[in-house]
Amino acid sequence: MKKQKAQYKCIIFIAVLYFTAWAATYPMVYKMVSLAHVLETGAIFLFPLSYALADVITEVYGYQVARQVVWTALICGFLYTSALEVVTYMPPAKFWHHEGAYQVVFGHMLRAYFSLAIATIIGAFVNIYIISKWKIFLKGRYFWLRSLGSTAIGELLFTIIGGALSYSGIEPFHQMFWLMFDGYMFKMIYAFIAVWPIALLAIMLKRIEKVDVFDNNINYNPFKLGVD
Repeated sequence: MKKQKAQYKCIIFIAVLYFTAWAATYPMVYKMVSLAHVLETGAIFLFPLSYALADVITEVYGYQVARQVVWTALICGFLYTSALEVVTYMPPAKFWHHEGAYQVVFGHMLRAYFSLAIATIIGAFVNIYIISKWKIFLKGRYFWLRSLGSTAIGELLFTIIGGALSYSGIEPFHQMFWLMFDGYMFKMIYAFIAVWPIALLAIMLKRIEKVDVFDNNINYNPFKLGVD
């Protein structure tokens, strides 16, 4: 059963939460964290939430709405990181004594954006495509299994592509490999823990919205922004 987007009560909040989980990670990409000798990037603690929310959006509202949310996040993320990059390299005030530290933190925002954007176009769209297709195949059952499976594939693609583009030339290869490996393991642990509350969230949203979209006969082109 489908409804017009204007009738949805919760999609704006869920979409903004998705964008927050996605864009707020940019300043954390180049912050290295060591936890019990496990090397992680700071982005790992928030970014996996975006995949969980994308699963919920696709499950409840359908692939086409999820596609719009992903592209909106990409567009807004470009504006956000571009502004940071411009401000970072503007001439500092004479009394400002933290210019070096500021550039260390925010000096690579556009590189972080384009690395994550390319990885997202591949990984995120594979993720929501699998959720949508498997929902039809499994007749709406086993969301937890579909979410874990789609996240495993989508996050693997994202981690390899995003990690290679973000850290090549900045980190040595062996450290870049362990960053990606440890990061992927962390994401899957995160996904296994998060799948239960997001499954409850999906059930709750279906009841509130009175909608449960099955993507029969839709256009899965990731570059088509309209909703049929």
